Amino acid sequence: MKEALDRIKKAKEYETLRLAPNLILWKEGSIYLHDKTNQQFDELANLLKDQIEKPFYLIDLSLAKRPDPETLRLVEERLKPLKNKFKHVAVYTGKNHLLFLGIKFYFIRFGFPSYSAHASIKSALNSFS
Repeated sequence: MKEALDRIKKAKEYETLRLAPNLILWKEGSIYLHDKTNQQFDELANLLKDQIEKPFYLIDLSLAKRPDPETLRLVEERLKPLKNKFKHVAVYTGKNHLLFLGIKFYFIRFGFPSYSAHASIKSALNSFS
């Protein structure tokens, strides 16, 4: 877990990367930029292209603010074809308590078979075991 934590801390805003063979990280930025969001989804699709076993998906929203309706539509549209490709989705919100509460209810609309919200990154990683 220490290696994963180190890589998460070093991840840049708007980065999507494989942390382990069955663990993918999405690091959201501090502002929503549609071109960056599309680029991240393209990177995510590329990572999933040759994936045999369903991976775990860690979404780091610790820098994120509330998205506007247009961004939400974009995310929902891009997630539709990917929603069943993950074993479990853990969303890390950091100290943003409103976002944490919102994730528990809002992520229902994305149709992930299994997801959870976490205020700590360690808790999010532990949800994959």
